[in-house]
Amino acid sequence: MADHKHYKEYIDIKGDGRIILYTRSDQDKPKYYVRLKFPHKTGYVIRSSKTMDQYEARRFAEDLYYELEGKLRRGEEIKPHLFSEVFVNWSKYKRIEGKEKVYTESDIRAVELYLLPFFNNADIQKIDNDKIREFFEYRMTSTTPPPSTSTLKQEVRRLKSILNFCLDRGNIQKLPKFPTFKVNKNPRPDFNEAEYRRLYTFMRKHLKEAIGNKAHYRDRFYLQQYVLILANSGIRAGEARYLKWSDISNTKTLSGDTRIVLFVEGKTGAREVVCNETMGRYLNRLYDSRKDELEDIPDPSEYIFSHRNGRPINSLRKSFNTLMDNSGLAYNNK
Repeated sequence: MADHKHYKEYIDIKGDGRIILYTRSDQDKPKYYVRLKFPHKTGYVIRSSKTMDQYEARRFAEDLYYELEGKLRRGEEIKPHLFSEVFVNWSKYKRIEGKEKVYTESDIRAVELYLLPFFNNADIQKIDNDKIREFFEYRMTSTTPPPSTSTLKQEVRRLKSILNFCLDRGNIQKLPKFPTFKVNKNPRPDFNEAEYRRLYTFMRKHLKEAIGNKAHYRDRFYLQQYVLILANSGIRAGEARYLKWSDISNTKTLSGDTRIVLFVEGKTGAREVVCNETMGRYLNRLYDSRKDELEDIPDPSEYIFSHRNGRPINSLRKSFNTLMDNSGLAYNNK
């Protein structure tokens, strides 16, 4: 094993440094990472195998190596053009394009709010028709009520601008198609700080009012933690739905602080999310509540947002909509 403070396991599959499997020492339940080195190429290709099983990780690593080696032999690039990197270059281009600054900055900020979090580490070459459709499905469910038709048309315009930027530079061969969509009226664009404070204050009151009714109290308690966890982690509703206790680990920041890491999977694939310092409070509430309910320690494979019988709560949308109505925050009153 290599003498490296960040490695928990270090496996040289071929014995020549080309295909390395390793796990990180700062994670309690680490998944295997793959590090690939190709002859006559500088740097490494590093990917997550997304599994804790060493056999599956080995198979993933070898398949990936020979896939990328084939691309190199054909003269193709093996380094993806990530959306996040393209966004940086597109932003610079937009700022020198000559359009009015207020509109340019508005577009850039809007991309940072919605497009960038969704596509972040996606290879720009893999943003196809299905991925575009997934984005608009996400936009339709990420806010309540959903965005207006006008807002979605603006999202189409911005995404087309970025993809045309890539097309002009040869990063992609053609533009994907954009789906038609049906939306509701009178959207709420987002929450400002004062509105968010009003929401979590109302949730406390809403929960206290259910004391004495176990079923209502449980529903409101889970909804409260759901809102707080999504707001403080940035994970999406689809990612939270199948989040398990075994998907939680810890990491250390450069300053030595411990942060919770969530391994989530959703429409955009698997990713690790480093949460802010308040996240432990909300997860501990759910864990302690479930422990009291079971009179035992929850199984690591159990879903965090679950019914009493352990089955996942498929949707909290109806409860959330009721919460928005009762709190007076369903619509933007500006």
